[in-house]
Amino acid sequence: MTQQPFTQAGVNAKLKELALLPGPERLRQTDTLTSNFRGWMAQHFKLSDQQNKYLSGLDERFVRYTAAQLYVGINSDVPVGVVVPDPSDPRSSKLTLTDGFAQVGDDTKGGYAFTGKATIVFRYQ
Repeated sequence: MTQQPFTQAGVNAKLKELALLPGPERLRQTDTLTSNFRGWMAQHFKLSDQQNKYLSGLDERFVRYTAAQLYVGINSDVPVGVVVPDPSDPRSSKLTLTDGFAQVGDDTKGGYAFTGKATIVFRYQ
């Protein structure tokens, strides 16, 4: 897999790359994403020093929740969105949040069903 810039275009390219992987490789990637989110991000995105510092400072509970949302979304072939702001935005405070609506439940075949979308938003405010 190629390393992408952590921009909206880079994130979209990475999501397309993941969607094209065969099932077992996609599972391997998302297993790594959930067990080592920060390491996976550093391996797959060209992060600036500022982005690395920000990623390192995220609360672990938020990191785990975000990784779980991405894991289920990527493996369920539902829309996954990551909104990355323009780094030239002059505002100084960055807010990270999950947005969107997802429903998870059992399906008729004894598996799970995931509908909706998973979206992670990085926003300056």
